[in-house]
Amino acid sequence: MAMKENSKKVFNFLKSHPNKEYTKHEIVEELDVTMAVVSGSVNGLLKKGLADERIEEFPPLYKGGKPTELRWVKLNQAGLKYDPDEEERKLARERAEATALRKQARALAKAERAQRNAVL
Repeated sequence: MAMKENSKKVFNFLKSHPNKEYTKHEIVEELDVTMAVVSGSVNGLLKKGLADERIEEFPPLYKGGKPTELRWVKLNQAGLKYDPDEEERKLARERAEATALRKQARALAKAERAQRNAVL
């Protein structure tokens, strides 16, 4: 599936800062998008293997509290080489080829039916 516009925004931001890690919250502030957009985009990049995440854990702030986690994300080498526009072009070519094959199969089936009907 092609990368959505907001996902491209997050991707391009991370790509323009290749050696810096960001938290999701920092990305939200930098791009002025929602946390849902950033979370979905980052999770997609992680799932595709285009980004790496580093989790830093801090002790609880008070007795009986839960430890705090900070999750840092940045593009890895695969992510830095990735071109979402090329991916869209590749998907468009594959769809066009599949459509052409379906048309060819329908034309062949139609020709076979016509030939069978001509014999009768």
